[in-house]
Amino acid sequence: MQISDHVLNNITTSLILFLLIIAPLHYLYSVWRRTDISTEAKILWTMFLVFAPVISIIIYLAFGYKKQKDR
Repeated sequence: MQISDHVLNNITTSLILFLLIIAPLHYLYSVWRRTDISTEAKILWTMFLVFAPVISIIIYLAFGYKKQKDR
């Protein structure tokens, strides 16, 4: 079974959309929502995202991400 070029382009476009828009927005939301880090640290995470988006998301997910506890 072959995947048509149209379907492959849609999958690729969706992945790029996720990586370039949705993932950074989620990253920023989770950084600024945290209460256990200072405002200066939040600004540094944000600057890191602007200057090195892919690397910063990977590093944040590996080392900085803490799941929010249910209230």
